[in-house]
Amino acid sequence: MLAKYRTHWPRIGAVLTMLIGAVTTASAQRLTKPQILPAANLMALMAHQFEEYVYPGYFPGQFNRGLFNSDSPRN
Repeated sequence: MLAKYRTHWPRIGAVLTMLIGAVTTASAQRLTKPQILPAANLMALMAHQFEEYVYPGYFPGQFNRGLFNSDSPRN
């Protein structure tokens, strides 16, 4: 069980990110901004870790393609 968690923890974090986002969105009317910010911070952290460990180097290429309209986004 622990070996599977060690292998798939970024994916588990991505699923938790979606769950936290759904719960935060559903209860947004009752939460104050200082209560929403830690949830958003945790979601950003887990999404970043998923991107870094599952698809390393994917963000810079997308950044170059989207922001700079680069023909060769890897360079």
